[in-house]
Amino acid sequence: MEFKKPLRWVCGLLALIVAFQGLRRCDIDLAQYFYSIDHGRPFQLQPSHAFLLEGILADCIGLMFGWAPILWSVVGIVLLAFTFRSSLRNNTISLYSLILVLAFSRLPDTLGQWVGKLDPFLFCFLLLSVNRNRAVSMAGTALAAFCAPVGAVISAIGVKCVYAASGTDDKQPRVYIAALAAAADLILFKIIFGNRQSRFEYIAGELPRLARNGLSYGALTLLASIIVPLITIFCFVRPPAIRGRRSAMLAGWFCFVVILSCLLTLDHTRVATMLLFAPLMALLQVSERREFPATREFKALLFGAFLAARLVIPHIDETGPHILSWDNLRGLLGFEAKIVTHRMDSPRSLQQANPLSPDRAASAPP
Repeated sequence: MEFKKPLRWVCGLLALIVAFQGLRRCDIDLAQYFYSIDHGRPFQLQPSHAFLLEGILADCIGLMFGWAPILWSVVGIVLLAFTFRSSLRNNTISLYSLILVLAFSRLPDTLGQWVGKLDPFLFCFLLLSVNRNRAVSMAGTALAAFCAPVGAVISAIGVKCVYAASGTDDKQPRVYIAALAAAADLILFKIIFGNRQSRFEYIAGELPRLARNGLSYGALTLLASIIVPLITIFCFVRPPAIRGRRSAMLAGWFCFVVILSCLLTLDHTRVATMLLFAPLMALLQVSERREFPATREFKALLFGAFLAARLVIPHIDETGPHILSWDNLRGLLGFEAKIVTHRMDSPRSLQQANPLSPDRAASAPP
């Protein structure tokens, strides 16, 4: 199956997926935290959300665009698009693999369903971590760890397992780099933010709630966010033969990701997509295009059928499945417009223009 005029394919796929999945804002208090610091106004982040500050590089990006939370999403997506383009040019990924990832993975709706998070930058660094250039790969691994220390280490282990199981010669010390960068990030987090709750403390304190939510939506997450995307992608590519002890290591890592994303987190689809993204790109590097004993029309029909099914598979988080989710955007867009248009500097005018201010928190949409 050939994809002529790839830019049209990419834009069409993204528009179609966003139309069906929708756009949602999230972590409003985190955006308000960066905004308040940028304007010299005190604002206390909820203690249960303090672990969101663990990524020091992500914090710096948030402060850089603190006056406009939507801007950091737009800039991150543009940067991710250029990273994909660069990866195509140096053969880190193929156009065929890119189309399959955009069409069948949960990457597009993960970015759309979590507007306001710094995930586009994280995915950019994760993509760089599997770059064929050694220096770029090492830099991407370290930068990812300074955005999401725990996730970057798990992702680096997954990439290492994929290369080892497929027999690919990978001399990158990616796991050590990720672990060292993650440790440095967590130490800086404790130095800068003091006794704020870490991610591990959050999981330990919220374990009963996480377990209940995982029992409610874990099976659906496994099916919708992990099994179906992988099956549909590998209907079009043939992964290398994986045997022996190294295959057990990859299977063990995969089971760990399933347990973590399905049972021990609230952002089910988002976490699964984040942890599987770089290992999936690494696996596509060593996979071959699957040739069908069928006509071009049959291949196009199969692709279209899988895409149609993908469009109606929901995105899963702590509140359940989401599709056609266009809620919670109006307030944030209004917040951005007022800041950009009026550029108010006084605390009183900022409070009046800001729908996310503490005294309006009770009336803000959930």
